[in-house]
Amino acid sequence: MNGIAVSAPRAVKPLLQSRGCGNKIAAWHAAVEILAKRFYVSGAVQGVGFRFFAEREAARLGVAGYVKNMFDGGVEVYAIGNAAQLDALKSELWRGPRTAGVDKVAESAAAILPEYSKGFTIQRDY
Repeated sequence: MNGIAVSAPRAVKPLLQSRGCGNKIAAWHAAVEILAKRFYVSGAVQGVGFRFFAEREAARLGVAGYVKNMFDGGVEVYAIGNAAQLDALKSELWRGPRTAGVDKVAESAAAILPEYSKGFTIQRDY
């Protein structure tokens, strides 16, 4: 046939696997736990650009949620992310913008609210 040799199809053999490859999820593909926290920042944090600072830092870290001024002169930050992201955000909240004076950053666990999981926003005051 036109000088082309045709060989018989080979039997398909399964690929060799090491003993540890039977797991459905590889170690490098492990699920990362998503958490939500509320941070209450007190001190000289209103009227100094703190909400804009928090929004910028949250976006840089890939954190979702919101920031808003509170009646008592503090700022509330609701944040959704993994533990490392939330720890990094807390550190940035302690630092604050140059014009702020942060006295305290209190944190508490919170439920994940789906309506705030798409990005980070600045909420209206109070």
